[in-house]
Amino acid sequence: MTDTNTPETATLSAQEAEQLKLCRMLYGIFAASMVLQFINLTTILLGTAALTAGIILAYLERKKAKGTLYANHLQWLIRTFWIGGAVYAPILSVLVTGVLVWKMNMAAMAEAFSTGEGTMEKAIQDVMAANHTLIVTTSLVCFAPFVIWWFWRCYYGWKRLALGKGIPNVMSWI
Repeated sequence: MTDTNTPETATLSAQEAEQLKLCRMLYGIFAASMVLQFINLTTILLGTAALTAGIILAYLERKKAKGTLYANHLQWLIRTFWIGGAVYAPILSVLVTGVLVWKMNMAAMAEAFSTGEGTMEKAIQDVMAANHTLIVTTSLVCFAPFVIWWFWRCYYGWKRLALGKGIPNVMSWI
């Protein structure tokens, strides 16, 4: 029978090895979920479902890990989810929407309504086509700092976990 312990987990108890594996998996899910948000609708839904499962798992396992360095990492992930999902993303969404409403060329939609020709769907497609560069640029400029922040938190947590250390200030927003 072969030993499945790696050098870094050889000194851990079975419970600690499972918690280490769980934290690694959750950091991976958090990072992958952000990548999936930028591919297509199917991957957005897949990433959202994975992130939802990940946050639920983090909450459920945090109690079991109480008093360990893994509880610290689970708290870091939970705060990443809530700070990003409940604070930064909504604020940035409102900002992007405001900029787009202010700057968009709505002539195509106004023309469709004034002539009575075409459907609402066609008018929206025309507006989207006329403003594609503005939409992409505004979204990138506004959401790039958020994406960088999210990946930074995943990288920093993963790195600290690999070193066998907790997060020094788990309550940090950065």
